[in-house]
Amino acid sequence: MHGYTQKEFANVLSVQESTLIDWEKDKNKPNVSNLKKLETFLEILIKK
Repeated sequence: MHGYTQKEFANVLSVQESTLIDWEKDKNKPNVSNLKKLETFLEILIKK
C-alpha cells in the first residue's frame, strides 16, 4: 500500500485494521463513505 503498513493505512482511512483486511480478502466491501476516503487518499498518492 505504497509504503504504508495495513495498520497505518487503516488509521489514515479511520477504519479498523480488521476492516481493511476484510476488504483485501473480499470478505466485505467498503461503504460509500469509505470509498470516497480511498479515492481521496489514492489521488493524493498519484499527485506526489
